[in-house]
Amino acid sequence: SIQATNLPKDNGLKIVNLGVATHENSEGTTTVSTVTGTVESTTQEPKLTVVKSAFSVVSGNGSVSGTNFANVDSADELQYEITVSNIGARDALDVSVTDTLPAGLEIPGGGYNYSVVNQTDCATPGFSDSSSGNTFSLTGGTVNAGAVCKIRYTAKVRSTVRFAEVITNSATALYRSELAGSTFSPESDSATATVRAVGVAKA
Repeated sequence: SIQATNLPKDNGLKIVNLGVATHENSEGTTTVSTVTGTVESTTQEPKLTVVKSAFSVVSGNGSVSGTNFANVDSADELQYEITVSNIGARDALDVSVTDTLPAGLEIPGGGYNYSVVNQTDCATPGFSDSSSGNTFSLTGGTVNAGAVCKIRYTAKVRSTVRFAEVITNSATALYRSELAGSTFSPESDSATATVRAVGVAKA
């Protein structure tokens, strides 16, 4: 029997096994024979994708423009959405979603106020809040094969932002396979919040 290694593999890859045989005749001549038949198998692994986007302005004068925020100002509270989709053939285990706030954002007075919108698609056990300081983090989640998990949380624009500053905020997901047992490469995406520009009136 042949067993594949436990290194992480992408979902849907074809593994081809080609046999090679060698033998020696009575005169010590080595002959190499290549077996013409091959055995193919297709990997079945989880495959997460991450999309970070602006969802709503909780308070303040900013607005949502496509997947980003526009015309925000200091003290605006912004609700971001992180969509984690499993497009693979297996469940993604020990999923962690981490978002370290950039210099232009901070934790609101009431905390991140996060929610997992479709908890049933994220399976059981669900995520645990492992946030610390300016890092929003959910860990220990499971995203089933074919499932879409939406996570929303709130961040506040700092008073130190500059006019027309672009604040880039990124989210990253890590996960492992039930078969391979090893962590896959992280998946990340970003959204921006643009601080309003100064309006100059002509006297």
